[in-house]
Amino acid sequence: MWFVITNGPMPILKVNTVFSIANGAPQWIEKPRQEWSSEDKKKANLDNVAKALVYCIAMVYANSNGNSDSLYQQKGQYTLITLFDRSWNSTIYRLVISDLATVLLLKKYKYLSTAFRKQLAQHDIVCLNGSDDVSHRKTPDIMTSSPYLASTLSTDMMTSSRSCGLQDRVFVERLLSSKSSSDTFRGGRRGDLLDTAARSLTALSTRVSSLDQAYACIRDDMNLSRHHTILMRDQLKNAVDGLDIKIDVLECTLTQRMVDELVVVKSQLDALVEGLREFGAAKKGEG
Repeated sequence: MWFVITNGPMPILKVNTVFSIANGAPQWIEKPRQEWSSEDKKKANLDNVAKALVYCIAMVYANSNGNSDSLYQQKGQYTLITLFDRSWNSTIYRLVISDLATVLLLKKYKYLSTAFRKQLAQHDIVCLNGSDDVSHRKTPDIMTSSPYLASTLSTDMMTSSRSCGLQDRVFVERLLSSKSSSDTFRGGRRGDLLDTAARSLTALSTRVSSLDQAYACIRDDMNLSRHHTILMRDQLKNAVDGLDIKIDVLECTLTQRMVDELVVVKSQLDALVEGLREFGAAKKGEG
């Protein structure tokens, strides 16, 4: 039995069978192996991973609230599907990790229902990182053991971390801190899952811190660019204001100069008119 994350509504390849979750309803669909290539493995949809993570959170939520027995029922307030639908509509779906070891988490899910216990076996579960061909992979027993999950799952989950909102991180921290209920799953230990999730959260927090530092650098660059932009804008504004002042002064200067020239011309015309009058009077006196 081989599993691989690929694009679509969480399709997982198992030999010639695809297990998919569409609208929270599990179903098995036949699909030939040859249709799945290494390229398909590289096109993992982030929603697939978020859905798998929601299942993990729903399981922890049910046991943290003392409802582990009802989790295995087909219908009810705290069944896996009900909690999935509820969690999927909450903020936790934004906690997206692109290369989550989904199939390793399925090892925990197999304890949740008879269907999973029949469909999955420890030696059949393998986590693929999308780099090698699925037909050549053989699952080592150590990959499905509790120590492997406790020490390595967080690293696998954080291989290609994309993003995480601060609210989601706080939500998960509060969820994982609730350990007052029974420490035992039916067929598996709740403590293992909490420890694994806590380690993953620590790695996620480290990743978020590095992203915060990168964002701080980008923000500083943006602030510097903004400072230069504001400085240039102020310089241009000062230049425009100075130009307006020069234009006003020039208009005033030209206007005054024109007035002065008109005064001179008027005085010259007055002198010319007076000269013509004197010339006329002189002509009359001679006659």
